[in-house]
Amino acid sequence: MDNEVDANVATMSLGELVSHSMVLPMYGASAESVTGEQAEANRSIYAADTPREIIEAIRPGGVLLLDRIAFHPRFGDLPLASVVSPAQLTEYTEELQSVARSAGLANLLIVTDQEGGRVNRLPTPPLPSASSIGATSRPDLARAAGELTGRIASSFGVNVVFGPVADIGVANSAIGDRSFGADPRAVAEMVVATVDGITAAGVAAVAKHWPGHGRADADSHVSLPTLDVSASEWREAELLPFDAAVQAGTDAVAVAHLSAPALDPSGRPASASASLVRLLRKLTGFAGVTFSDALWMPAIRRFAPTDPEAAAAVLGAGVDLLLAPPDPWGTMESIDTAGAGDELRASLEASATRTLALRRRLGAAAQRPDGTDWSEEIRRLAADIGTASEGANPS
Repeated sequence: MDNEVDANVATMSLGELVSHSMVLPMYGASAESVTGEQAEANRSIYAADTPREIIEAIRPGGVLLLDRIAFHPRFGDLPLASVVSPAQLTEYTEELQSVARSAGLANLLIVTDQEGGRVNRLPTPPLPSASSIGATSRPDLARAAGELTGRIASSFGVNVVFGPVADIGVANSAIGDRSFGADPRAVAEMVVATVDGITAAGVAAVAKHWPGHGRADADSHVSLPTLDVSASEWREAELLPFDAAVQAGTDAVAVAHLSAPALDPSGRPASASASLVRLLRKLTGFAGVTFSDALWMPAIRRFAPTDPEAAAAVLGAGVDLLLAPPDPWGTMESIDTAGAGDELRASLEASATRTLALRRRLGAAAQRPDGTDWSEEIRRLAADIGTASEGANPS
């Protein structure tokens, strides 16, 4: 399998390597049928009307599912509608993989945020937030929540979950209740348990947001945050949960759009910092796949003058997968026109090798989506977490 992946990567053009690095959100709830408004939005971004046509034209590495958040600043509140109902989502993900197979592509990465609490993209009731689970001091419940999250995702054809959040939680943080707590070692325990649960369900976990967003001074959905801690403070806190996630076998890590001057004095966002991407692999031994955070976010858009320049900076830093690049054709054209030196070409080939290996492994392990009704299992586990949390924090 590895030799086959290596041989395929060696024959890819520069444009193919860049297209394989893209994970794209698409307007519409079906691969074939979209509203006129959705077709217009797709056409404006991708020069194609439907998800089928987008996959056939761009040949991306994956698809990002969102339930209600518009990913492109040009279209305001126009709903993506890629997640509408259990039956719709089950059919949609099957369609997407069928399109990929027909186009001669490896199994697509079909990804979404599914943390529990206020970040719940799939069409089920939410599990409790990370902070609620952390308050129980029970890693076994974190593992149960992770495994149930993975089983739910798999039942809808989703093979990559953006979670767990490995950030340290502090008061007034933008991360808030998405973190397991403020104690780095306790957070690391919960992260390990969650990664173990998600991967046990046959789904890839993505620990986020490297190098740690919890103590950053702003929200990267609004501006470029700064993680203003010393290198020694960072090693004693933020690093611990990410290292734990890697040792637990997380398949992927998401790199944040935030500046960490003590780790990279240039002030570049981590997602565009070769130093910080290398640091992840050097300090933890991580050999898996890295995702950027979404490229429509203001934190990265303010760093580079154009969307293609931002995407090129992220790829140049060694990040493997571009999440939601707003101008995919412009990005491919820009990199293709500029050409690639030996170093960038080698980096893109290494990224494609890692991502194709993951895509094929997840495809080999995939089960047919069935759209199971998870309401009762979610209710029972939420009740267990609530009881344990009350017991750990008696009034």
